[in-house]
Amino acid sequence: MPIFYWLKQFSVNHELIDRQHQELIRLVNNFYDAFKRLEEQQALAELFSQLHLYAVEHFTAEESYMREHGYPGLAEQQEQHSQFTVKLAELEAAFQ
Repeated sequence: MPIFYWLKQFSVNHELIDRQHQELIRLVNNFYDAFKRLEEQQALAELFSQLHLYAVEHFTAEESYMREHGYPGLAEQQEQHSQFTVKLAELEAAFQ
């Protein structure tokens, strides 16, 4: 059972970014489902690693798009991404 659902209001009206956000939600839900099923530590670690790697890939693409289009909130977005990435790394380490 998913913990997050894609809702229309999440759309940023950019096909690639929306697809990436949907994939992030799918990866979070996969991890959550595995956790609820009490899957082995190694399986959880692999799922979390996939989530972490995809988040970094997405943040890179999103920031590039923002930079190319002169998005005024880029610095703040980069800081949020950085903080989130650090938290993901800490959580990933906990599953190793």
